[in-house]
Amino acid sequence: MAKAVPFQNGDGIRASLEQFHRSRRRAFAQPPVLYLGETMLEPLRFLWNSARGARLRPWRSAYLRWRMETYSGQWAEDVTAWKMLAFFWAERWELLRFLSWTGSVQREAQRKS
Repeated sequence: MAKAVPFQNGDGIRASLEQFHRSRRRAFAQPPVLYLGETMLEPLRFLWNSARGARLRPWRSAYLRWRMETYSGQWAEDVTAWKMLAFFWAERWELLRFLSWTGSVQREAQRKS
């Protein structure tokens, strides 16, 4: 009987893919770490500034529509309130990670200045 070489048959590939997907699910299942105190307001500050001119109607903000188009591939002209809300809900953890990152970049910039 010949010794099975990894990735030579379908079972090895399937097992590797399942292991990869399990590790990805564990990595993204946890919500991002958000800071308390003043730094908790930084994501809100970013959203407030990015929706300038359309703060009560963020789906009309040219900047947010452009960001949504470049991230998801949806046409910016077709974005409605419902589509933007559905996008924010579907990508909420990634968006929170991004907002947390922008806060850390701002803190680093302030520290250096």
